[in-house]
Amino acid sequence: MKSSPVEKMVRFSYGFAAVLVVVVVSLGLTKGPVPQKESYFSFYADSFLSELHGRIVYVVALLSLGAAAYSITRRFRNSARQEGLEDKPLIRQLKEQADRWFRKTYELLRMLFPIFLNLLLLSYVVGYVNSANQYRWIDSKLAAADLWLTGTYPFLALEEIRFPVWLIEAVKLSFLNLPFLMVLAALYTFFRSKKTFSKYVVAFFLSFVIMTPLWLLVPAMSPQDRFIDNVYHQKDPGRISSALRDFTPDPEVESFLKHMRESKEGLEIMPTTTFPSSHAAWATLAAIVLIEANPVSAAVLGPFLLLSTLGTFYLAQHYFVDTIAGIIVGIMSTLAASLFFRGTRGEGSPAKAEEASADAALTSSTRSRRRHKETI
Repeated sequence: MKSSPVEKMVRFSYGFAAVLVVVVVSLGLTKGPVPQKESYFSFYADSFLSELHGRIVYVVALLSLGAAAYSITRRFRNSARQEGLEDKPLIRQLKEQADRWFRKTYELLRMLFPIFLNLLLLSYVVGYVNSANQYRWIDSKLAAADLWLTGTYPFLALEEIRFPVWLIEAVKLSFLNLPFLMVLAALYTFFRSKKTFSKYVVAFFLSFVIMTPLWLLVPAMSPQDRFIDNVYHQKDPGRISSALRDFTPDPEVESFLKHMRESKEGLEIMPTTTFPSSHAAWATLAAIVLIEANPVSAAVLGPFLLLSTLGTFYLAQHYFVDTIAGIIVGIMSTLAASLFFRGTRGEGSPAKAEEASADAALTSSTRSRRRHKETI
């Protein structure tokens, strides 16, 4: 019997975690404890809680939870009507609804545990990548590639354009809260289609499989760390040096750069996971998966994902070539996930098939009783 998408995703996640455990233990034995780990949890938690956009996130989160609760409640109420639960005693109704909730909760936790385990392990792997890349930066070559592609340095040239304040704030909000957008997309796909959700998770982890070797082969800091702040006091190439002298960012961008500067205080090693851009990769794969799930959902979250991608180089956190490479990685990882799930059967599992069969039998008997009553 073919595995369901969820079962394949869970097995993949645990397999991926096993590989990461071997990698982390091997690096720990050969390299010693990682001097610092670039923790996605602490960094993004800080961005969630700080400044005005943090309050906006809370409002959106509460509204989303309220809408989800209303949607689920309405769905179960309609389900109860269709299945004839209203004809049963209240205690039995509550028991059957509770059984369904427990099954759904178990299924959700079974999927989420390996996901969070992998995120924790990946935070250590990225820390080792940063440690291995120290003093091997090739930022000047990436900046030269930007110059060759665009005729300028986008992270500096775009600051010469005075964009509306609301647009800059929207770019900042979208960039800082990409993890929140990813979670929203995950929740939507989870309730919309288990197969799409499973593909989303696998594509996310496959993006790391593609990006990690590239982070080691092409070590580079962000344009802000290397050129604007020049944290290691390196000599700048002549042309970019003159462009830096004319760099006068908008106050909104300056406040963002200050926020990023302060968030890295105390780090022994600056992050070097610039090429390719994980922001661009994840925004791309989220957009593709949402389009597959429901084009309307892509139309709702798509503009924020686009602004997050534009923010990678507008806010001087990536070079333009990083963003292009990240988009390619997002497309590749999504295609690879689609191939991984090719041939899977629907969205169910053996347990769900049995449940569906029982539900169908219940519905059929309920309809028979109703027809009998109408005949009488």
